[in-house]
Amino acid sequence: MQDLGFALLLIGYVWSVASGGRRSIPCALLCLLLFPLAQLAFAINDAPMRPPLALAAFGAGLAYLGGGSVFG
Repeated sequence: MQDLGFALLLIGYVWSVASGGRRSIPCALLCLLLFPLAQLAFAINDAPMRPPLALAAFGAGLAYLGGGSVFG
């Protein structure tokens, strides 16, 4: 389950950078370098940026619940 979660997190990350690239180069660079913070900021203001964030959050949750990532 952690492998599926990591794959979904990775797909959400790549989708986020690609969606940011369709908007502007600075948006793509921010999504590439500061993924969670930039993605959250853009998702609040721009509806098409919300699905990549939801997919990445779901993937991170699966990876965490599957034991693939441990925080703390």
